[in-house]
Amino acid sequence: MTKTLVIQGEYEPTPAELRLLVVLEDLNNIGKSVTDISKLADISRNHYYKTMKKPEFANLLNNSAIQNMRARLAKVNESFIKEAEQGSFAHQKLLFEMVNLYTPKQKIDIGITTTLESKKEKYEEYKKHMESMGKPVENIEFTVEEDIEDDESYDD
Repeated sequence: MTKTLVIQGEYEPTPAELRLLVVLEDLNNIGKSVTDISKLADISRNHYYKTMKKPEFANLLNNSAIQNMRARLAKVNESFIKEAEQGSFAHQKLLFEMVNLYTPKQKIDIGITTTLESKKEKYEEYKKHMESMGKPVENIEFTVEEDIEDDESYDD
């Protein structure tokens, strides 16, 4: 059975609301009808709907669900670590990523393209600027020796 903790000074559910909370927390009751849940909690359908409309009850139910997930997460974490210890590469890799001991490589394409003409234009602007300051710049000849295509299999 799930234990429900009500913190002092916060919303205090009625006994009927506590019964409903216990029924709703039970995973065996997932997918059951409102009528079935109401019967299990020993409340009327009208009381069920009235209670579910209360924001305080909704918050209590949500917080309770989160606490239950956290409690179950410890078991999941333990079995995950066992898999990693038994040699599962996928589990080991994910554990290293979780503690920032491994960062997978990422190919980032920022979409910048340039042409030989744009490089020539920038060079000519630079050359004029430097010459206007009385600093001559050596001429550079722009030629294309070979075409290089993107190779998706290339890895740095």
